[in-house]
Parts: sequence; structure tokens; C-alpha cells
Amino acid sequence: MTNLQTIKPVKDSLKTVKLLTLSSLNCRSVKNKALSSADFVTSRNIDILALTETWLGTSINTQVLSELLPPGYDILRVARRDKRGGTVAVLFREVLVLNIIQYTKGGIFTQFEHMELSMKAGKNQIGLCSIYHPPPSEQNRFKATMFLDEWSNYLDRLTTIPQEVIIIRDLNFYFNDPIDINVRRFMGQLDAYGLV
Repeated sequence: MTNLQTIKPVKDSLKTVKLLTLSSLNCRSVKNKALSSADFVTSRNIDILALTETWLGTSINTQVLSELLPPGYDILRVARRDKRGGTVAVLFREVLVLNIIQYTKGGIFTQFEHMELSMKAGKNQIGLCSIYHPPPSEQNRFKATMFLDEWSNYLDRLTTIPQEVIIIRDLNFYFNDPIDINVRRFMGQLDAYGLV
């Protein structure tokens, strides 16, 4: 699943105004798709690429990393703890200043993986959150209702951040089904927090 978006203009290091291009990609292991992922970034001139299901684990193979990162790009990631698979990461142009935000309050979320970043682009400060909710299965025992409860708690904390926030998500919900009760609840939560 990919999603390509362009967000409001920011000033880069050359003092020129350009649109910031943001995209997401579920890799199902970037290890065997590193070159094609890098090509995806460069061919579409993407500034920030959120990756879900990278399967990079706790250590990144230097060969995979050298293939994955086009010149002028860097990567930040949060590995899944004590489990195989998963892992969210963000590739971004080095001219953008992105830092992982570490929060100690707000609880531990078991139904989704996430990474929160603070992005400085020119004079703009923007929060960037990458969220991955694996599809529920008997093996992982995830349930949409449990995810939505945790999501509400997450939004409680997220909406207190004094900056604009962009959420990049891979939630395994079918948003084109407006009668699905979980989709309606999710959209209702966004509305309740004033998010679009």
C-alpha cells in the first residue's frame, strides 16, 4: 500500500519555497526490496518516506542500508521489541531535521507500532507520527476494538503537542467501507479531536 501526499510549503536550506512530498510504503521486508524502495523515493522525488513492516530487526545489515538510502537521505527507525517482523522507519532528505521524540508518559501501546518525530523545516516545526496496526489474527490476538481503545488514549496525548501533527498510517482498515463500525468509530475519534 502506498500513499503519496504533498503538504504545505516549507523553506529548505537554499531559502527557496518548495512543496514537501510525503509518502508511505508497506514493505513486508525491505531487505529484499531495498533497491526498489530507493528507486521509488528518487523516481518520485519524495522528501519523506514512512516504511512499515520493514523487518529490519534490532540491527541493520550495512548492505541493505547502503542499497536502501539514496544519496542525500538518512533513516530513523523504531524496532519491534521481542518479536519478529514489524518495525517502522522513516527515510528522509538530510536537509530536513528529524528527531525521534521519546515520551515516558502515556502508556505502552500493544495494538500498534509507532514512531513520533519532530521535524524542523526552515522555521516550521511539525510533529510526524508513523503508525502501523498489523491485521488482527489468532496468532497476534489483536482486535480492532482494542486498537481503537488504545488509539483514543494515544490521541489524548498526541493532541497536547503544541505543533501541527501529520499522522502517516497503515492501519489495515478498509476506509472505503463507510458502514464498517470500526471505520466509523475511527473517523469519529479523529473528528472528536479536531483532526482531518
